[in-house]
Amino acid sequence: MAFAVFSVTLIQVYYDYSYDRGYNKSANIYQFSQLFNSGDRGITMTTPMGKEISEKFPEVKSYCLTNFYNDMEFDIPQKNGEKTKLTVSFTRATAGFPAVFTPEILAGDPRPAFREQNKALISEVTAHKFFGNSNPIGKTIFFHFDNKPLTVVAVYKDFSKNSSLKNGVFTHLPDDNAHNFNYKGFFEVLPKDYNKLLKKLNSKEFFDKETMESFKDPKNRRTVELTLLPKMHFSLLEVSGEGGLTTTLSLLAIGILTLIIAYINFLNFSIAMAPARVRGFNIQKILGANPRMLKFAVAAEASLFSLFSFVIALFLITLFKETSINEYFSADLSLKANWVLLSTIGLLSLVFGLIFGIYPARYVTSFQPAVALSGSFSTTGKSMKFRNVLITLQFISAITLIIVSSFIKIQHNFMRNHSWGIQKENIVYVPYGQLKISMKTFGDELKKDSRIIDYTASQFIPGEVGMVWGRDFQGQNVSATVWPVQPNFLRFFDVKVAEGRDFMESDTVKAKSGIIFNQCFKKKHKLKDIVGQTFPGFDNEFSIVGISKNVNYSSLRDTIQPLAFAVFDKSWMHWFFIKISGQNVPGTIETIKNTWKKYSDEEFNLKFLDASLDELYKNERNLAKLISIFGLVIIVIAIMGVYGLIVFNARYKSKEIALRKVNGASVREIMLMLNSTILIQLIIAFLVAVPLSYYIVHRWLQQFAYKTPIYWWIFLLAGLLVLIITVLTVSWQSRKAATANPVEAIKNE
Repeated sequence: MAFAVFSVTLIQVYYDYSYDRGYNKSANIYQFSQLFNSGDRGITMTTPMGKEISEKFPEVKSYCLTNFYNDMEFDIPQKNGEKTKLTVSFTRATAGFPAVFTPEILAGDPRPAFREQNKALISEVTAHKFFGNSNPIGKTIFFHFDNKPLTVVAVYKDFSKNSSLKNGVFTHLPDDNAHNFNYKGFFEVLPKDYNKLLKKLNSKEFFDKETMESFKDPKNRRTVELTLLPKMHFSLLEVSGEGGLTTTLSLLAIGILTLIIAYINFLNFSIAMAPARVRGFNIQKILGANPRMLKFAVAAEASLFSLFSFVIALFLITLFKETSINEYFSADLSLKANWVLLSTIGLLSLVFGLIFGIYPARYVTSFQPAVALSGSFSTTGKSMKFRNVLITLQFISAITLIIVSSFIKIQHNFMRNHSWGIQKENIVYVPYGQLKISMKTFGDELKKDSRIIDYTASQFIPGEVGMVWGRDFQGQNVSATVWPVQPNFLRFFDVKVAEGRDFMESDTVKAKSGIIFNQCFKKKHKLKDIVGQTFPGFDNEFSIVGISKNVNYSSLRDTIQPLAFAVFDKSWMHWFFIKISGQNVPGTIETIKNTWKKYSDEEFNLKFLDASLDELYKNERNLAKLISIFGLVIIVIAIMGVYGLIVFNARYKSKEIALRKVNGASVREIMLMLNSTILIQLIIAFLVAVPLSYYIVHRWLQQFAYKTPIYWWIFLLAGLLVLIITVLTVSWQSRKAATANPVEAIKNE
């Protein structure tokens, strides 16, 4: 079991550490970001910025910008004239994409896909999904909602699963929009040119004279950073939430710890069994056996036991893949996909077995024949101390894991239940763009049912707001996340307005649409009296009509940042939100479904907002479950070791127990004699585990902007839990030894 835990955690750790390392130029691809004086970091840029950097600085060998990846529905023409709707990942990228990421082209020429409109590069799996085994080059697919065509010009070999680029459809991204900051920039730079380029990007060679002058004011200062792409998976810049260094290191620690504890058990049992084997080995020594060969035989035996355990672990891994445990891993746990790594672990099992077999081998062959044959070695103080230290380490590990997993679970629940500042209960949503009628017609039809209270729409759902603007405003460069919404959005989600007023229907006029910033925007940029002023948009200006109270719009791992609710026309809206009463929810959903079918030809796909927000903390939920499962394995292994030692202690102290009973010792006194050392070890382990686990929990919680208090009673509860399990386990065997017939023990001695 320990090898199974170690192997699956190592598979996941290898998956994470090899993330984005599958590109030919992965060692030379850097992602652009900017660190602002406030401590905020932006990972987006405009397409002209990327073009300017490439043209100005010869250190840049190639570059490309991409949008944030999303799924898109396409219609695929069939031979019978019908169209099949399929959903795949859709990415837009500038012309340098093939040069930067060097996809392996299986057919066609990818360059037109990134230089011309209505051309596409698709992955091998996508080609089979769209066209089966027929040649995809030259065939046309259509965007499902606007029916615009894309002609397939090339097919590439799929990127690996642990890649930032999602396999699907890639097409052209124009590089002439200076207002849209929603693109990620990737630059090919040789390591020897990295520092030189970074210095230039933070000088007047990149920033214009006016911007450099504004940097004299600390609040306007910002620093350009270039992060090596493979490191982005672990960086706080990674907005997807899929990866995290803390999660990966935690899994690695659990895997190693589980294996170490199992080998500690092996050592304990080997040493405890030594008295039964020493006589045999010394008889062989008397008969002329080579002591070195005897030592090698014991160590080799341990190595073979270790390898045999690994073989059983392979079987357990195949079982893991068929259970719910597989859902907690993003890596493929199949043996075929990981045969190289598993073969390495198999070889390591032989080495580990040999290493952990050396001490027992030396121990059982270290006694002089006269001492060994007399049997006076069985309670050697040195070996007992060593075994006690090993048992104490097991207890420390078990208590620490219980405490850490408890706090991970508590933090997960804390984030799930923490107020976002917006209502999330009893709110459902559906895709807005799939309706054949106006939002008002659909919403008013729904409100005929008294269980449906209100409706609104926006471009993003909470937790996935992805538009960032950087603008010159009141003599400084300001930035804010922008959330395109409908006028009743704030009232729908119960967002309070602290200054000015809420949106009105008249704020939808494009020439001067309404915009409401949050208090954080005003405070961060030290602005005053901005209500009533205008704010630059794309090809229009927004009128600042109010200041809202701060609300969370992203994961609670992050602090509240500057935010703007901006009224856009309905063409910007992607999601239609519906507030329900909570009474007879199945009946309410059925009403929404029937109304949907009446006004849409698309599949009904309704989601609950609170459930979607819970998915933001999938990493924490999975980590808590994995630590709980593997922690239980560690506790079981540790208790097995303790139980084994009690059995052997009772066996080799049987004469002492018999003599004590003959002299009037009670069952309680004998049980206390057998268990007292274990209890002392448990107390020592608790005293060590408490500060250790506190440090681990405290450091882990630092990644969250909103975190649970560290409760003292969790530490006490963990210690009591291990105490109870240990006492229940060992007391049965201790009582059995204490109630045995002393005559039999003395006779056997």
